[in-house]
Amino acid sequence: MGWYAKPRGGWSTEDNEAQQNMFMISEYLQNNGWTMIAIAGLLGNMANESGFNPWRWNSDTVGLNTRAYGLVQFYPASYYIGGRGTESMITNYSPNMSTSSQTAGATPQDGLAQLQVMEIFHSDKFFNRASYCHYADISGCYPYTAFKTQTDLWLATVGWLFNYEFPAASDREYADAYSRYQKAIRCYEIITGSPPPEPPDPPVPPTPTTRPKPPLFFYCIRKFRQKKGLLV
Repeated sequence: MGWYAKPRGGWSTEDNEAQQNMFMISEYLQNNGWTMIAIAGLLGNMANESGFNPWRWNSDTVGLNTRAYGLVQFYPASYYIGGRGTESMITNYSPNMSTSSQTAGATPQDGLAQLQVMEIFHSDKFFNRASYCHYADISGCYPYTAFKTQTDLWLATVGWLFNYEFPAASDREYADAYSRYQKAIRCYEIITGSPPPEPPDPPVPPTPTTRPKPPLFFYCIRKFRQKKGLLV
């Protein structure tokens, strides 16, 4: 069996199409020196970014310069489409330019071309962003060669999130990273047939740095006092 792709949407980790794509991704990356832990960390991020769909457009909207595209959501899409994807050493380049149908020349094997671009031109996107992460020490996830040999699934998941994806600040919080980590655990089980080598205990969340909001009761009391002229 080969790659799966569709014009819009993604798949969950339990879907056959997603799992088949995981095996295709795993095979390619293993042949390029990745550990299974590093692969699973990447897959946990792919689950959130594209749902393992090579043809996935961000928000299911086509936009070469305004949207992201592909398994790892290359941004802008033009970085890959008409850009790095057309380099001479890339094979199977065949992106889909619609979110409603398969366009001429598009094939699911575009997923392989995307992995080649990620692996060959990683220095375009993969940067040391350890200083931005306040809840995990991801210093060992850089450079790219170090990430590929990761043996800690939590760090592999967070390391990829920061060093490669680096989304908006609101998406870099602990809850989002932990969600990707849980999916990475499942992806590891799927591609290896076994649980991760280390017990998947939840990492300790960071101490809140913002003051918690008061209960709704105190908000209602304040509004009542303001209405009665007892509080300005």
